[in-house]
Amino acid sequence: MNKRQHILYSIQVLFLMFFSVCGVAQENSYKIKTVVIDAGHGGKDPGAVGSKAKEKDITLAIALKTGELIEKYLPNVKVIYTRSTDVFVELHKRADIANKNYADLFISIHVNANRNKSAYGADSWVMGLHKSQANLEVAKLENKVISIEDNYETRYEGMSAQNTDAIIIHTMMQSANLELSATLASFVQDQFRERVGRRDRGVRSAPFLVLWKTTMPSVLIETGFITNEVEQAFLMTELGQEYMASAVFRAFRDYKNMIERKTNFDVDTAFINQQEMIQNALVIDTTKQLFFSVQIASSKNKIETIPQNFKGLENVFILQENKVYKYLVHKETDYEKLKSELSRIQELYSSAYIVAVQNNKRIDLQKALKQTQ
Repeated sequence: MNKRQHILYSIQVLFLMFFSVCGVAQENSYKIKTVVIDAGHGGKDPGAVGSKAKEKDITLAIALKTGELIEKYLPNVKVIYTRSTDVFVELHKRADIANKNYADLFISIHVNANRNKSAYGADSWVMGLHKSQANLEVAKLENKVISIEDNYETRYEGMSAQNTDAIIIHTMMQSANLELSATLASFVQDQFRERVGRRDRGVRSAPFLVLWKTTMPSVLIETGFITNEVEQAFLMTELGQEYMASAVFRAFRDYKNMIERKTNFDVDTAFINQQEMIQNALVIDTTKQLFFSVQIASSKNKIETIPQNFKGLENVFILQENKVYKYLVHKETDYEKLKSELSRIQELYSSAYIVAVQNNKRIDLQKALKQTQ
């Protein structure tokens, strides 16, 4: 096949790709379809106890009201509750419910407590290692329920409410979802602060066992302090519960819109990209499939290359080298053009850098630049 024939063949293939992709664009665009809402504690486990209320009752009320709002205003989203009545559900089963239903999000609702009765405000938590003793104490408070579960030492692999050191090994299960979890948590805090007027205690991380084995973005929300008389009174009222539920609902709605807006396929952009690919067909041919890309991450465990696993970036692809997976984004034959994209990507991944790829292998960047000159 001569050079002209190769170009014509490339154009035909690219057009076929374009029309086939456009045909399935809408059905393949990512949608938030299922959310699991977890009302903390329940049954024989009251959770934190205030002077007039129990955590398990407040969390159930807010969870049910949140689910009702989602079902009413976002009817295409399936809402699943880990409990809808006053029953005891073991922590590991809560994650199982989310995983077995292929949930897109897991939201666990709780109420905080503190020996300092003047402590007040709401915070949202993601799975991770504690950065302070105060963070660890909050996790211990929520984790202590495992002590009333049967065979908990085996089920939680030697961990206890007091000792979660072994959880370090397992935090990688949530690592790919950490950024999205933190994004949802920040949306929740924005709503609590701006729309409900609660004190914003921020987004934090700690080793919560209820989030331990979830395989999707997950947050644990502390809606306030049951040990603070003013907050307890607010959280006990129907109106207070509705305010908190509506805040969680709006955060979920905003998160859903953000994810779907980033991942839905833009046909106009696709057409422009296909035209650019056609124009670059000759360059690709003469450089033996040489192109430049931006490496954003690497791992020993393979991560699915969907936007929600990579801070919303689309078209992430993998190169495997020596049993290590390299995650790259963009394929560009024009090095200078890719340089203009690098700063934008580094806002998401500060250590991102440009690499050269030829025949599905990374090659020396300077050698690649000489080839294209």
